[in-house]
Formats: sequence, structure tokens, C-alpha cells
Amino acid sequence: MKLKITIPLAGALVAGTLLVTATPGQAGLLGGLSSALNPSAPPTNSAETANLGQDLTGLNGRFASSMREMLMAQALTLLALGDQAKGDQLTTEAKSLQGVNDINVVARSITVSESASTEINQKMKASTKLSRASKGDLASAVPYYLAGSVQAAGLPNAYQSWIARARSSATGGGAIGMLSGGGLGNLGSVVTVTSKLPSLISTWGTTTHNFVRFAQGNQVNTGDLASKI
Repeated sequence: MKLKITIPLAGALVAGTLLVTATPGQAGLLGGLSSALNPSAPPTNSAETANLGQDLTGLNGRFASSMREMLMAQALTLLALGDQAKGDQLTTEAKSLQGVNDINVVARSITVSESASTEINQKMKASTKLSRASKGDLASAVPYYLAGSVQAAGLPNAYQSWIARARSSATGGGAIGMLSGGGLGNLGSVVTVTSKLPSLISTWGTTTHNFVRFAQGNQVNTGDLASKI
């Protein structure tokens, strides 16, 4: 006696018919799946996917660099204001970002830096006359504030532009792995971090502005930092 087994899905695949109801946002992903199942479907744009990956790595490196510079600026400012422990903590945090180009790793320092800005602004308001050593720490912070401000400028817009390109590529069937945590990283994470950047950079700008005023009030030369804020 022969046992007969019927598998409807297998028959559908053999017949080349697979019915799937998708939302508009899923259409690009399903288009990529269709390409895998149907050799005659248009191939994904691997060149664009590679470009997106390279560009994201570059943006993340720039974000890490600006974060590292600002953390060092904040560390030296807090040292000048007498908070050795917090200054050392921020120095360690800054060094941990050396060579990092993962947006999620860099984003972990956002809260640390914003908290440091709050403390710096409060301490500068309450500070009295500084010692010569403290003025030296302030002067040492100037190039870090300058580098951090320059590198942070335009980051939100640059990330937004990248996100638009990534979404367009995914909708067209490319960069599939990006949306599922693949080679280009998780698009959702990039979107989430990007939404926090305007507030972070605004906070940095306020602290840098207050730093310039405070340093100049203590006869510390800040060069052309004021023009870069």
C-alpha cells in the first residue's frame, strides 16, 4: 500500500505562484524575497548597498569623533572647576570611543555628555576666581570644544539624508539585510539615534557658548571658538 501525501505549498512553489498580502512598507522586502525565489526577477543593487554601508561607517566615525572631542572638552572643564572624579570619568569615556564606528556604541555616551553639560553650566554659574592651574585646564579644553563643534555641525542632516537613501533602496528591493540587522546595521537604530542628535548638539552649543563667556571672563584666550558655535 502506498501512502500519498499532499503538500499544497510545495505545489504552489512549483507552479511559481506564492500569494502574499503585504503592506506598502513591506513591499521592498518581499520584492527581494521574490528575487531569491524567481531568478528572472531584477537583482538587488549591491553597489548601492555597499555605498550605504561605507557612508554609514563614515558618519558613525564622525559622530564618534565629535563625541570624543566634546567629552574631553567637558572633562577638562570639570577639572578646572574642581571636579576631579567626574573629569577622570569623562576622560575614560572619551578614550573608550577611540576607533569606534558603531552608532549604538557611540549613542551610549549621549546621556553621559548631556549630564556633564548640566553640571558644567551649574558650576560655571557658581564659580568664583580660578587658580592659574584651573585656567590652564580651561585653555586646554578650547581645541577640544572647537574640534567637537566643527565635526558635529551638520550631523543630523547627514544622517537624515542617509536614512532617506536607505529607505529608498530597501523599497526598491536593495539593502534587505539592513532592515533586519544585517551588514549595514539596523535602520531602526540609526533612526532612533538620529532623532536625539539635534537636542544633543543644541546642548553642546549652549555649553560651549557658556564656556567661552566663562573662560574669557577669567582672561583665558578662546581663539575663534565663538565663531564656530
